[in-house]
Amino acid sequence: MHYAAVDTSPFNCKWIRRGSEGSIDEFKYAVCRRLCDADRVVNETECTFCPLWEAPPEAIRVPTRFPAG
Repeated sequence: MHYAAVDTSPFNCKWIRRGSEGSIDEFKYAVCRRLCDADRVVNETECTFCPLWEAPPEAIRVPTRFPAG
């Protein structure tokens, strides 16, 4: 069975510090806590293509079904 995260915003990752999101004009950023020795400011593109992106544990997940083909 496959699952899809209900809210798939790049900043809806378990490594993003909640409440750290901000923006300057059209540039959006947040603080990533993935590196244990230092917090890091990341933008949406970095989060979108991060190979370690994970939905937070409290995210609601719903099963998806694909038609047999």
